[in-house]
Amino acid sequence: MFHYLTSTFVMLLSMISIAIFGLGACTDTKSIKFKTIYIGENASWKSPEKTGAHHNSPNGVFGNSASVEASWLKRSISADDLRHVLSKVDFNHQVLIVDARFEEPHSAERPIFDFVAGISIEDVYIYRSSDNRENIVDVWTVNQYVSVDCKLRKPLTNPFILAVIEREKVGEMKRGGYTHSSKTVECKPFKTGVINP
Repeated sequence: MFHYLTSTFVMLLSMISIAIFGLGACTDTKSIKFKTIYIGENASWKSPEKTGAHHNSPNGVFGNSASVEASWLKRSISADDLRHVLSKVDFNHQVLIVDARFEEPHSAERPIFDFVAGISIEDVYIYRSSDNRENIVDVWTVNQYVSVDCKLRKPLTNPFILAVIEREKVGEMKRGGYTHSSKTVECKPFKTGVINP
């Protein structure tokens, strides 16, 4: 219970900090539609690396296929799956966003009786920079934990998730902050790889 309350408190603080940062940079923060297209593990990002991401982070916004293929994603996704992922993005009207978590299945943040067995995106926010030249994208990602007794899921190490959002008509799109939270879920099968092929 204490851990749950702590996680909830940290999540709320993160959301508040994003809101405050957003208000300082703009006057219009909005939640936008997204579509998850891939969930993977064993992300092979190494810092520092030029990924088109913000602050040398693995979490980024990719505006064309060339930037994706020049990033750590090419090392972390099979060639067939990467082609499938790229075929799902119309880069004339959309961008690809990625969010990754780097932790072992048994994290110091969690007790030994459960493990990371899934990852999902809860929400995606976008706002304009103060000079109106950039569209800043923030992502709220959730780690899903299950009991070690669950035989329908396996531990995920360094999981990552890819989603598609619409490209803003004006201004460059860049990755801003993020919120990471966690929740315990039921022992049910969890799909990784290409989603809705």
